[in-house]
Amino acid sequence: MKLASTVTTNNDTGVILERSALIFVDKTISLSDFYKARLGMTSIADVETASFDNPDVVAYVINEYVRRATHDTIEDIITPADLENSLIVMLDAIFFKGIWKKQFSVEDTEVSAFYNDLGDSIGDVNLMFISSQFKVGIIKQIDAQILELPYGNSDRYSMILFLPLDGVPLYNVISNLKSINLASIKNFLKNDPITVQVQIPRFEISSDLNNLKELMIDMGLKAMFEDRADFSSMSDFPLHISNFIQKAHIEVTEEGTVSSASTLDDFSFRSMPYQFIANKPFLYMIVDKQVEVPLFMGAYSKPSLY
Repeated sequence: MKLASTVTTNNDTGVILERSALIFVDKTISLSDFYKARLGMTSIADVETASFDNPDVVAYVINEYVRRATHDTIEDIITPADLENSLIVMLDAIFFKGIWKKQFSVEDTEVSAFYNDLGDSIGDVNLMFISSQFKVGIIKQIDAQILELPYGNSDRYSMILFLPLDGVPLYNVISNLKSINLASIKNFLKNDPITVQVQIPRFEISSDLNNLKELMIDMGLKAMFEDRADFSSMSDFPLHISNFIQKAHIEVTEEGTVSSASTLDDFSFRSMPYQFIANKPFLYMIVDKQVEVPLFMGAYSKPSLY
């Protein structure tokens, strides 16, 4: 709870970071005094009572809440069918809008081919271009080039891009990421910036992740979904989690972005001139370097002329 509050405490005028959390509780049950006191002390979420026997109305209210909280970038996160046999819905929405510290020029954007992991052209993208001072390098441990594009006026928020080395598929980079953490990447990025010619696509991605329950069960987090789940500190009513649903939206343009442990021994660096051309599948991560937390993470692999 403290971490959520810290992440959304932002004084950077070039970045908007908003978090909204709401708990919808069916009128037939009540939250424990202990749980409500914890919520009150942290102001981590508001609580509203709703009649879940009218799922159409509840779904509409939830979707409207998410739409407003994400500035119309995410709609219809839930359907009436999702509320079947549900008594509590917990919502957590985050909205990020960042202006690049060094903006791309629209005049330099051009249509260019985008390639798959095998080097075959699979479509076209609007490839943005900038030549400026950035922190870059190669992390052999994950077989990827890395580039930091800062946001705003402070050094707190950045987009970090991971571009696979030649001949390395993106899924290898994603798999290898478990061998490092954000703190080690942050330490690596303490290197002085150099002049880099950067080309990345202008893009917009909306995604639904409806299999979080299966992913969590695979990670060993099974009890929370079963009748033996213990949420007694939350309510005297026997509860278990029925599902997790996540929907994300990200937009990257010339101006900026809108978004609905290992040692450093294997880090290496190349001297200028340096090019970072993201015209093939890559991974991106928007991070809060102050608290070492990724705010958004995704992959770009399907080209489009956005």
